[in-house]
Amino acid sequence: MIGVSYFDALDIVKALPAEAEVKIKARTFSAMSQNVIGEVTGTTRPDEVVIVSGHHDSVWGVIGANDNGSGVVFTLELARLFAKRRPRRTIRFVGYGVEEKLSTGLGSVIKL
Repeated sequence: MIGVSYFDALDIVKALPAEAEVKIKARTFSAMSQNVIGEVTGTTRPDEVVIVSGHHDSVWGVIGANDNGSGVVFTLELARLFAKRRPRRTIRFVGYGVEEKLSTGLGSVIKL
C-alpha cells in the first residue's frame, strides 16, 4: 500500500488508464501498544461479528485527527449508541495503536 496526496490522486484518475513505477523506502520500528476492545453480544446471531475500529496513533508531523482520530470518535460514538441496544449480531468495537509503524509491513493487526 502506498499513499498519495488527494490532488496527485485526482491527476492519476484523470490520466487513466495509467502506468506507474513505484520506488519505496521502508523501515521498521520496535513498538509496544495496547488495543482497547469492547463488545455488545448479539441476541440471535452472536457468532456473526461486525467489527468497528479506528487507530489511535499517528506519525511525526501529521495531525492525528486528520489521520484516524475521526475513526476512533466514530467507533466510540457507535459503541455509546449500541450500549443500550440489543443488535442481532455481535458488534466488536476496537481502538488499536501502532498502526502507522505496523503498516510498513504488516498492516493493521488486531490480536483478539
